[in-house]
Amino acid sequence: EGESTKPDDAHQARQCAHRQAGQRVIEPVGMAPRYPGIDKLQQDREDEKRDGIGNKVHGGVGMSALGRAFSWIVAAYLAALVCAVPTVHWALAQGYSSIWAAAIADVVATVVIYGFSLAFRNASFYDAYWSVIPPFLAGYLLWAAGELDLRGAIAWVIVLYWAIRLTANWARGWTGLEHEDWRYINLRAQTGMFYQPVNFLGIHLFPTLLVFFGCLPFWAIGVSDAPLSWIDGVAAVIGIAAVTLEWRDLSQGLCGFRASARHRGVGLVPASQLSW
Repeated sequence: EGESTKPDDAHQARQCAHRQAGQRVIEPVGMAPRYPGIDKLQQDREDEKRDGIGNKVHGGVGMSALGRAFSWIVAAYLAALVCAVPTVHWALAQGYSSIWAAAIADVVATVVIYGFSLAFRNASFYDAYWSVIPPFLAGYLLWAAGELDLRGAIAWVIVLYWAIRLTANWARGWTGLEHEDWRYINLRAQTGMFYQPVNFLGIHLFPTLLVFFGCLPFWAIGVSDAPLSWIDGVAAVIGIAAVTLEWRDLSQGLCGFRASARHRGVGLVPASQLSW
């Protein structure tokens, strides 16, 4: 119990060294709750990273561990799309509307990604879903709603631009199959034997529903016969500018801060040492 209420000796030693060198130290404001088993889960991830277990997958000779890890992510999303397409055809043949067909296919794709998450014991397989799936889903809704017009094309290109930025941001910070979002690790430790229902419903399915509802306006764009106006131009400028600013601020902001912090020998405070 005692060791879960104060920073470890190594962390204290690093803080002292930074102070003696006259460097700024980011002090934790408290300790986050420590859940039974979380230390073991985090240690398992560290062991996988050290031993390369997380990246020991079948791949070509000479391919880097990170390259093989990315190949598994690509394979997972290709498998999801391959399963989603015939699902749409099946749903339409059963008499479902195009929107319901898209919804069912979206859930099927989520189940496929969940399967990869189970196989690799890593719920972060889903992390890229937020940005990879919307261009496909939005494109289908536009196509199914009617003839693609200029308004729909502009809206889809902006979403594609946003998706590329967000996916690139994820890929730049992803370290391999041993990396899992710390929040998922906490959830696994908190929920124990009930983690898999939480994993599927909370980490996978609920975000899928959010993404789906966020794409529904593309159906409205597809069925609309209103002529283009100055409002469309303003919306397009705002959309492109917003994504561009996000990309620029991320490159020069957070990434620059991290690089500067590493250069000064000051690291970000581990999540386990923060009190939210």
